[in-house]
Amino acid sequence: MHRYLRQAVYEGIPFHFSLHSVTDLPSEWNDTFSYAHQRLLVLALDKTLWRQAVNEIFRVLKPGGWIELVEMDFQSYQIGVGPYSSKLQSLILKMFPEKGYLLNLAENLLSILKNGFVNIQVEMRQVRVGGGEEAMECGYKSKEMATFVRALKRDVMIGNGYGFVETEEEYEELVRGAEKEWNDHPCQGSLFVIVAQKP
Repeated sequence: MHRYLRQAVYEGIPFHFSLHSVTDLPSEWNDTFSYAHQRLLVLALDKTLWRQAVNEIFRVLKPGGWIELVEMDFQSYQIGVGPYSSKLQSLILKMFPEKGYLLNLAENLLSILKNGFVNIQVEMRQVRVGGGEEAMECGYKSKEMATFVRALKRDVMIGNGYGFVETEEEYEELVRGAEKEWNDHPCQGSLFVIVAQKP
């Protein structure tokens, strides 16, 4: 069952927003859409759920329709620019596989997409991580990256800190220290963009 969110009109074209799980899209959407865009679900789906999500998007696309996936490539992110951020990066790299998150997501998605999609293309894009309030064309400010890793606190604590921290306060101190390091020494990571077509 989906929840209807909002209906609007843009340049005379009616559209509406509704909320669904990408792993269980409405059955009446079969062969409906010409284009589907999904991004930054790297921490929301494990390998099994990624397969379900891609299959669901395939189902709701019209023949000839396109999927576009934009995700972080955590294997290429080098966010360790000082002692705090290096420790935080090590913690994340240990935690992700244990939680079922895919560090090599691009490789896994290509394998999944090849079971049905054609004309698959991949592009890697460099993004900046760090810096202060100044506007950036492409990337994440220090506080945005800190917000992202701060959201992992519950999982870190469930995993007993993965040998890096013992308390929530220690984790918060680690994130604050990393944020300052990113602010003083911006670094780079990668996003990958995959497009593929339903035959």
